[in-house]
Amino acid sequence: MATTCFERAGDIFREKWSRASGLRTSAERVLQSNNEMSRRLLIEAAEIYEDIGKVELEADCYILLKDFEKAGSYLQHAFSSTISLTIETYNIYCFFSFRSLLC
Repeated sequence: MATTCFERAGDIFREKWSRASGLRTSAERVLQSNNEMSRRLLIEAAEIYEDIGKVELEADCYILLKDFEKAGSYLQHAFSSTISLTIETYNIYCFFSFRSLLC
């Protein structure tokens, strides 16, 4: 339902996010009864999450698939870029704080 609303509104990002969430929910629902279908749905959801930049959610799909190596590589990539941004932001803050002390 939400996917259709976002599609009609022309919101491609939220449409894809909604579609991936629906696929993941469906996969979790049929996990015990139809493992192969669940696997296909999770892979499709992970691909959509990757497309929209939701790396943590993509990794969650791979964790459910028990593909821990792939999940780890995606999380490591996401985590390292977050750390780099945090360090860069902190360095800029320190620079300007120190500069304001000199003025």
